Amino acid sequence: MFLSSGVPAEFTVFTKEAGEGDVDVRVIDNNGKKVPADITDNKDGTYSVVYYPTAVGAYTVNITFNSESIPKSPFRVNVCQTNSAACRAYGPGLEKGFVNQNNEFKIETKGAGEGGLGLTIEGPSEAQIECKDNGDGSCDVTYLPPDPGDYVINILFADEHIPGSPFKARISYPFDASKVKVEGPGIEPGIRAGEPADIDIDTRLAGDAELKVEAVDELNSPVQCDIDEEEYGIYAVTYYPKKKGKMLFFRALLRYKTRVGCIFKTHTCFTSLLQRSPSVNSFPALSIAGRWVLDVTLSSSASYCYAQVSLDFSLPRKKK
Repeated sequence: MFLSSGVPAEFTVFTKEAGEGDVDVRVIDNNGKKVPADITDNKDGTYSVVYYPTAVGAYTVNITFNSESIPKSPFRVNVCQTNSAACRAYGPGLEKGFVNQNNEFKIETKGAGEGGLGLTIEGPSEAQIECKDNGDGSCDVTYLPPDPGDYVINILFADEHIPGSPFKARISYPFDASKVKVEGPGIEPGIRAGEPADIDIDTRLAGDAELKVEAVDELNSPVQCDIDEEEYGIYAVTYYPKKKGKMLFFRALLRYKTRVGCIFKTHTCFTSLLQRSPSVNSFPALSIAGRWVLDVTLSSSASYCYAQVSLDFSLPRKKK
């Protein structure tokens, strides 16, 4: 058993089946000096003990119950000098990675002294972890997460976090903008000026990329647009058409950076149009309910492809 100098050492003594009596603990360091130990009776048949090793060396822990040594007492404990700050971890898997793929990073403990290495990965689901000891004070780690989301990677040496730990890695699917889902009243006919329009966007299956949402009126003037990532890959978008008039032309533009693909796939009247190739520049206007006009235009550049959705809608009529 190894402990670190300067770090409190704790253990528990169980006496439930030993009858009534008192527990005594005597700790002796490598120089034969007694080390203070605090004993707490938990009143449930257990005793909590903590002592404070301050020097490196071999310690003896003698535990007695009613003045008799318990089984295996005295215990021999080695206290060593450790320095978790000398450890380091690096690699792409500490920052980001992909679902159902092996994501990698490396841990080095050279110069950190003696101690145990601890590794846990917490996230939306349990990731399979493999750790290969290279025999030179380093190890290679791979983990395979089955679901997207933010994963927390805890790396400890001698029960202390190493520099940078805990790390946070965002795990996503490989990039595919065609898998973005968009829905909500904000992309449907019937939007009213003066009232907020809401859009829900789900990018969880589309990979990790920047989402931009822009709203402009018929004069190409920007309109207030709020976007909030409620959880990983789930966005709530609200824009505010406020221009007055009998008829108002409004355009909502959503961009998801990619070289291919189009992000709109949810609304019934959009689907058949937008599943066509992005090389097609535009589609004919579509008449809805006799007076609503839907104009869909796909455009692309070297850096991204996006769809423009134009919705005509009328203002609420004033009561006479």
